[in-house]
Amino acid sequence: MTVGHIDLSIFRLIFSSEPLETFSPSGSAWRGAFGHELRRMVCVTREKVCTGCPVLSSCLYTYIFESPPPENTEKMRLYRTVPHPYALFLPGSDGSEGQNPSSGEEREPLDHDVERGSLATSLDLTLYGHAGEFFPHLLHAFSRAGERGVGSQRRPYTLTGASQYDLGSESWDRIYTPGRPPRQKAGMPVKIPSMPERVTLRFISPLRISVEKDLVTPDRLTFGVIFRTLLRRISMIRYFHGDSALELDYASLFSKAESVALTPLSLRWEEGIRYSSRQKTAMNMGGIVGNCSLDTTDLAPFWPFLWEGQWMQVGKLTTMGLGRYVINVPKTTDLSL
Repeated sequence: MTVGHIDLSIFRLIFSSEPLETFSPSGSAWRGAFGHELRRMVCVTREKVCTGCPVLSSCLYTYIFESPPPENTEKMRLYRTVPHPYALFLPGSDGSEGQNPSSGEEREPLDHDVERGSLATSLDLTLYGHAGEFFPHLLHAFSRAGERGVGSQRRPYTLTGASQYDLGSESWDRIYTPGRPPRQKAGMPVKIPSMPERVTLRFISPLRISVEKDLVTPDRLTFGVIFRTLLRRISMIRYFHGDSALELDYASLFSKAESVALTPLSLRWEEGIRYSSRQKTAMNMGGIVGNCSLDTTDLAPFWPFLWEGQWMQVGKLTTMGLGRYVINVPKTTDLSL
């Protein structure tokens, strides 16, 4: 069983750096460095702004990093951007280093020829649909961004390797070492297992959702809020970056989602700050982290989307690493479907 029939290409990039007694760059810092370098690589006009560019509709930087709605779109015509075709995540920022996002089991170790005495840093990059075709370009952009330096201190990072997650075998394969071209596999749709008797969500990076322009706090979080935000994201990603649109009774699903009970287990608000070089100011990146359980009595219609959402991420600032959650599945659950 697949959801949305959109292929996901999931990569882990491994960098090394000199150990320093400073904080590691955040997801927003990596995104900023990546965007600047990608633009340097592909811009043919060398203009300071993209507005009015004669090759805007075919520009890789614009598609990946700005993602304006296509001229002939039937959806989101009045929006400045549509959901971007990628998401970032920094494994280990919450203690999850080495874990599979769906099962919590051991993932690939950080063994990409990191020199003795160097510090290893990993960065997960998920590409949606057609964006997977551009992985070699994006890998090169991340490599060059690391060399130029990441974060306010411009700390240099060396790309030492990359691996790809196989959604079929649920394993990591080494696909890149420096000096050789990457040999990535084609993306795959998410494989949906049977729903377990108990479902626990663990938000491992801040969940930031607004309802009527107000940020949702842990005491106001409901499954209906999560599902509405998630399904809209999945639907738009499939429409803009896949091959077809989801045909669903959205109103009915949203209404039924309100009846699924959510029990907070350890939800809390985690503050976060990023500095915007464009706006020359510090900006809040706080959100909800921790665990909650879901009543599975009426959860079946939502289960496929909920499972796929582990790789989609949900809420605001997913390109900076926010909105990542995992579903804790009991080891007795059959995941063979």
